[in-house]
Formats: sequence, C-alpha cells, structure tokens
Amino acid sequence: MTERRLLAIVSTEKDNRIRCQHQGCNHPVYSAIHVVLDDSQLKVIGSTCFKQGYPDLHSKTDLTDRFGEKGRKLSPDELEKLMRNTEQLVAQLEEEYKAHIKAEKRRIAEIERQQQESAQQRLHAIIQHETQRQEAMLLSQQEAERRWHEFNEKVAKKTTELALIATQREHTRMLPTSNWVNPKKSALALRLKDGTSWVRCEDLNGQQRLFPVETLQYENWTLSLPTRCAQADLSTRSFITKNVIDALFILRTRGVQFECVFPSFQHALSAAKGDRH
Repeated sequence: MTERRLLAIVSTEKDNRIRCQHQGCNHPVYSAIHVVLDDSQLKVIGSTCFKQGYPDLHSKTDLTDRFGEKGRKLSPDELEKLMRNTEQLVAQLEEEYKAHIKAEKRRIAEIERQQQESAQQRLHAIIQHETQRQEAMLLSQQEAERRWHEFNEKVAKKTTELALIATQREHTRMLPTSNWVNPKKSALALRLKDGTSWVRCEDLNGQQRLFPVETLQYENWTLSLPTRCAQADLSTRSFITKNVIDALFILRTRGVQFECVFPSFQHALSAAKGDRH
C-alpha cells in the first residue's frame, strides 16, 4: 500500500529557491515548501502542486500550527541539509517540535499553576472577607443586643423609680382631717414665735396628735419634733405623740404667741391660722 504523508512545511530566502519535485513541475519555490513522504520517497513540493497532487493531505493540520502557513524558515545550512539529507532535516525538525511541545506544556502548566494559585488567592480573599463580614455582623449584633439590654435595664430602673415615687406619693398623700380627727373632742390651738402653728387633737383611735398647720410651707416638718416623743405620720401630715406633755413642752420652748383650747378641731384650726392671713 502506498504511503503518502506530509512531514514538514518549510521556507527559504527567495535567492535560495529550490526546485519543486512534483512530477512535471520543476518550478523554483521558496515559500510554503511541503516535505512529503510519497511511497517511501521524500519530495519537496510547492504549495500549489501540493494542493493539486495531494488533495488527500491537508496542510492546515498540526504541521501548519508547528511551522506556520509559509513554513519554518530554513538557514543556509538547513537548506543544504534539505537538499542532501532530507531525512536528517525532517528528524531535526521533529526534535525541534518535540522540544517545542515540551516547552509549551511547561508554559501551559505554569499558566495553569498561576491561574490556580490566583483562583485560590481570590477564594481565600473571598472567604476572609466573608469571615470578616460575618464577624463584624456578629459584633454589631452583640453590640445592638448589649445596647438593647442596657436600654431595657434603664427603662426597668426608671419604671421602678417612677413606681416607687408613685407609691410614696400615694402613701404620703394627705388624708382629709375628717377621716382621722375625732370631731367630738376638744383641741388646742398653738401659735409660736418661729412662725409655725400647731393643733393638738385626738384621733378616732384615741391617740393624741399634733397637727402642723400648712405643712407644705415646711420642707422638713417631719423633723420638727424628736422621735422620742412623737412619730411623723405621712398619710395625715401629723405627729402621733408618744408623750404629748413632752411634745408640747418642746414646742412651747420656741416661744408661744397664742394658746387656747377649743371645743373642736375645726375651731382650733381656724384659731391657729387666724394671725397668718
């Protein structure tokens, strides 16, 4: 069986043209010279004769990629080798191609390595960025929760304080005297030189009390009498006496302007206020 194979594509300077060995041609050629193995015989064929005489062989194969459309440019020594020992030149070109393939594989491998390394770096950067983003979100969430907890604590504390104030106000809200004073008992009106006025009266439980008139004018009215002889009652704004004699004695030492016993609390209260209006 006849073997026909394209081995190489070469070219030379125009001044070093060679003869096309295709049957019946013998024209000088210098570009896109096709080296063909035709039935165990090596021939150098011009591009036109190659297309006409060897339609079953296609130059646009890997040889075109190796040598280019116009072929590998030959040096003068290589041209001489082509004419005298074509097989040796083809072997040389084959070795060059193998070396080129190895270098190309190394180049491609290096490019792939760099691409893989770059991809890994990008992936690492993305992971690092995502990790930092999630950490920042977690810190932000923790800070928001801390602030919310702190806010709730402040609200709870303030609510407790307001509730306590409201409770204290409720407890210290002055009851009307009619709710606790015994209207059937006599009362003592007392006006002192320090500007205060007092009423000694008896409550519904039979306890003796001292009622400071217009206590809102006295910020520290609860300190007007020592606790050994009287206990301040915030709900009635009065003192429950432990010893009424001692309590009256302490008040009288401050200087008495007016003192009189009246048949009822209201009469005594009016008298105690008399010189203050």
